[in-house]
Amino acid sequence: MKNLLSVILVLILIMSCSKDEINEDTTPTSYDDLIVTSSVSQIGLDDAKVVLSTNIITPLGSTRTFFYKEFGTQSFLESTNGILTNLVSGKKYEAKARVTINGTDYDSQTLFFTTKGYLSDSEVYGEVDEFNKKFTITFVDGGQNVSEFVQPLVAYAKVGQDSVQVENISYVDNIISFEINADTQQFFENDTQYISNKEFTLGFFSGDYYQNLITPQSSINYDGEITNRWNFFNKKPRLDSYMNIENSDCLEPDNRKEVLDIQGKFWGLFTGPSLNTGTGTPNIPDNLTIRLTNINNPDIEKLYFINDLESIYEVYTQCDLEAFGMAHEIVDGAFTGFHSDNFLRLRFNKNFIITGNYNLTFAVEKENVTYTSDEFMVVID
Repeated sequence: MKNLLSVILVLILIMSCSKDEINEDTTPTSYDDLIVTSSVSQIGLDDAKVVLSTNIITPLGSTRTFFYKEFGTQSFLESTNGILTNLVSGKKYEAKARVTINGTDYDSQTLFFTTKGYLSDSEVYGEVDEFNKKFTITFVDGGQNVSEFVQPLVAYAKVGQDSVQVENISYVDNIISFEINADTQQFFENDTQYISNKEFTLGFFSGDYYQNLITPQSSINYDGEITNRWNFFNKKPRLDSYMNIENSDCLEPDNRKEVLDIQGKFWGLFTGPSLNTGTGTPNIPDNLTIRLTNINNPDIEKLYFINDLESIYEVYTQCDLEAFGMAHEIVDGAFTGFHSDNFLRLRFNKNFIITGNYNLTFAVEKENVTYTSDEFMVVID
């Protein structure tokens, strides 16, 4: 009996020891499933911080190392705490983190970041000197909290997924200025309906550092619509409506002249002041052609050119004229240059322009490019 009890006690002791050993051994013996991830934060002009994390607990004695280098170079630099210093401003970098356990390295995926090309906590607003041409970004605080900009400065004016590169970009006296000499009409070519103007943003590079600038902008009253000054204007004219009229003083039996009034969106022909500089708008066309063509007999056609321009008043009161006049809309005390003229008046000879249906087009020429309205049908009574 004593022997049996002794055997039972030994078995109980063995089982107790085995159970204790299982409870205490919580450290994995294999790290094949270890995943190392990293992220970058606190990016400045010349410094950044890399943070490392793992999906399982790593043992005592493991080491953590951070590697980084300027993008495109060969050799990595090392950091043991993830604080990266003495970086070059406005440069793209690549970095990764490593955990080493018993001589085996476990690396994170390589990540990329770009040091800032400049620092600013100032509000900015956008302005325009000349529509579709010269634009500015002004820092509200006078540039007191704006650092120097890493060169080169490169920028793209963006409308949706389309863009054009800007030119002559510079930062002087608290103002970033730039010009757009590319053909901005490309932003309207695929429209299924007429859109008179489109806002744009600025994709701005200072070195490799990129920001998409969407600035609070002063607004203008454009043809009854409040829009931002950072706009591209559709260069294609548009004819919207018309009416046949006549001055009662021109209704003598021997007078065969009549007036046609058309509303729409036309280029301006007046050399009024530009928005800021007072030097005149560059958006006046080099030439224009107004074409009135009989639909049933194309030989019956009247053409008006830029030299046929008279005042709206003269076209209405001078019964013997065969000319045209345009009325302009003043925006914030300045001519927009694009479609600010929204009223067109034609005087024609009814001995030639007989009663019937006509197609009317309005075309402007600028720097050897012609922008023509769609055909617009009018009925001459």
